Amino acid sequence: MSLVDNQNWPLNTILVSQKYKVLYTPVAKNANTTLKRLFVRLSGHPKTHEILRSGIHTYLLENRTGLVLADYTPEVATEILQDSAYFRFIVLREPLKRVVSGYLEKFVVNAPLPGDLGEPFIVIKRAIDWAYERRGKTPDYAASISFNQFAE
Repeated sequence: MSLVDNQNWPLNTILVSQKYKVLYTPVAKNANTTLKRLFVRLSGHPKTHEILRSGIHTYLLENRTGLVLADYTPEVATEILQDSAYFRFIVLREPLKRVVSGYLEKFVVNAPLPGDLGEPFIVIKRAIDWAYERRGKTPDYAASISFNQFAE
């Protein structure tokens, strides 16, 4: 009997190496991209170069590589999760540095341009909507939000 629906978050983001018996749960703004790239390099996957040249996050979500728990049946994913031979790890940064880094990354350095409906916009839209709704105002995506609003 399967205990998991491996197509749903967070299970669809957990990286797995059956060869090395390792599970890595990425957390955004915690060396996520760097560690995913390292994981792929060390995996010896035949498409390592293709995966690394593309947007690694999207590639791993959209392609069956065997590197993500969601690539396995729910039954196999359950077996892997229950296998005590697997080393499991997660990396967390100091929380205040993570908050500042997240704000700078999503709202300053890579802020979406007006009219952009791509991934960055989708990621931050809810935060902008929430901040403006709290003040009873219509969201202004071009003006975005301040760090104080983000921290709230």
